[in-house]
Amino acid sequence: MGTSTVELTDAIDTLGLAYHEVGHGLVARASGMAVRRLRLERSWSGRVTCGYTLLKQPEPDAATTVWRGYAVMLFAGVTAQARYLDQVGALTSRVQAVLDKNTGDFEDWLQHRHLCGITESAARRAAAAYCDTHWPRMTRLAERLATNFQLSGSAL
Repeated sequence: MGTSTVELTDAIDTLGLAYHEVGHGLVARASGMAVRRLRLERSWSGRVTCGYTLLKQPEPDAATTVWRGYAVMLFAGVTAQARYLDQVGALTSRVQAVLDKNTGDFEDWLQHRHLCGITESAARRAAAAYCDTHWPRMTRLAERLATNFQLSGSAL
């Protein structure tokens, strides 16, 4: 008996990116950061190629608690995306490895970790706990983002 894997279709890819951005947006908002917009970008063919969460990054001299929230926000995107992909049977070890280390979010973490006062593993655990607690809300918002390709910060 073989194992089957789900091919990453455009719909799964789009929703995965939507969960990623919603994860960032909700944690940023809960951490007191001003979130302006979440957006999914499409190529000329209509396929969603990337997403972004527009927010104001903390100032270097901001309180450590603000930077901790920023760190958790960085990992909330990949955590939400991986959880969604796992639910639909599309999370492989290769996909997880790419999500964990090959994103701009991880590069941002490496650049700012000295300001955050929290370890990578603690930030990942906090992001996972937030996703667990708020999963139904994340699902509703990700579906809206995947349909409309943008959400205002106030919609969070």
